[in-house]
Amino acid sequence: MSSETNIQKFLNILEKDPKSKVFVVVADIYRRNLRFGDAIILCENGIKFNPDFISGYLILGSIYFDKGEL
Repeated sequence: MSSETNIQKFLNILEKDPKSKVFVVVADIYRRNLRFGDAIILCENGIKFNPDFISGYLILGSIYFDKGEL
């Protein structure tokens, strides 16, 4: 299964439930594909719905680190 297929599967979940924690999976795939802007937007939106979900902050930090902003 390609990463685009995985992304679409998880984006469908997020479309049905914007509060879903699967945003971290897509954001990490975006990060690994150097889609930092998309990854940051997704994380920031996911964190708004899940402010106590530590994984969201960890992925967001990884994105900024890989982007060279930490």
